[in-house]
Amino acid sequence: MENNFKILSLFPTPVLTTSIPPSFSRIIPWLDSQPMDSLETLSNSRAGTTSKNTYILNDDKCVEIKNFLLEKSLILGKSLGYKCNHYKLTQSWITHKRPNQSHAAHFHSNSFFSGVFFYGHQIKDISSSSILFHKPPDQSFQIPKDENLPITPYSLPNYYFTPSPGDLVIFPSTLLHSVLENNTNEIRKSLAFN
Repeated sequence: MENNFKILSLFPTPVLTTSIPPSFSRIIPWLDSQPMDSLETLSNSRAGTTSKNTYILNDDKCVEIKNFLLEKSLILGKSLGYKCNHYKLTQSWITHKRPNQSHAAHFHSNSFFSGVFFYGHQIKDISSSSILFHKPPDQSFQIPKDENLPITPYSLPNYYFTPSPGDLVIFPSTLLHSVLENNTNEIRKSLAFN
C-alpha cells in the first residue's frame, strides 16, 4: 500500500507569543503600585484579585507598551485575514493569583483578541499557574481515545502555555482558557487586556 495521502490542518487557531522588550520593565514598579480589590470584596477569592482600575493601559505611563500590544494584535489580525488597520483596547487589568488560586475556564465575548503580559514570578512547570487553552468542543468526546497512539495536535484536549516573566500571549477572545492553580509560594502577576 502506498503512502500517498496527507492530513490537512483545517482552521487552526493562531496564538501570538513573544517577549516584551526589556526596556518596558521600568513600568513594573508602577503596575505593582496599583490598588487591588481586596479578597473580602470578591465573590470568589479562590480566583485571585484584580486591579480596581480596569483600564490600566489607558494611563499615560503605558503608552509605549499599549502601542506594542496593539501592533502585535494587528499582526495576529492579519494572520486571520481581518481587514482592519487598527484596534483599540476595551479593558485592561492586573491580576494576582496567590498560592492555591486559579481561574475557571472562560472566554471573552466582547472582543476580537485577548492577551496577557506576564511580569511576575518564574513559572517552573506546567502544574503551576500556566494558561491552559482548551480545545473547542466537538463530537470526538464520544469516541474513546487509544492511549497507545502518539499524541498529535489533533488529539490534544488542551494546550499549556507556560510563560516566563516578560512573555506576552495574544489569542482570539473566543478561545476557551483557564489558569491552573498557583502551586508556588509566589504571586502570579499579569496584565490582561481585551
